Amino acid sequence: MYWRETDFYLSPEGLGIAVPLQDGLPPFSVSTVKTDASLENIVSYMDKGLVSTFPDQGWPNAKVQATHLTGAQEILGGKASVADMLTKMQTEFNSKS
Repeated sequence: MYWRETDFYLSPEGLGIAVPLQDGLPPFSVSTVKTDASLENIVSYMDKGLVSTFPDQGWPNAKVQATHLTGAQEILGGKASVADMLTKMQTEFNSKS
C-alpha cells in the first residue's frame, strides 16, 4: 500500500488544519473542523446528507452533465428556462447511453 497526499489531506486531522486556513468547508462533515458561524446552515445540511460536492458523480452518463452545462448557459443568455433545462436533463438521465 502506498501513501498519497490526499490520504492525509482528507483525514480528519488534515481537514482540521487545511479547511480553517482556507476559510471554507470540508468536502464532508467532520468533527475536527471548526467552521465559521456564517456557514452553520450549510453544515447542518451536510450533517443530514443533503449536500454533495460533485452531484454529477451519481449521474448515469456524461450526457446529463453536458446538458446541464449547456442549459445553464442558455438560462443565463435568456434562451431557456430552468424548467426547460431540467426537462432536457431528465431525458438524458433516463436514456440508456
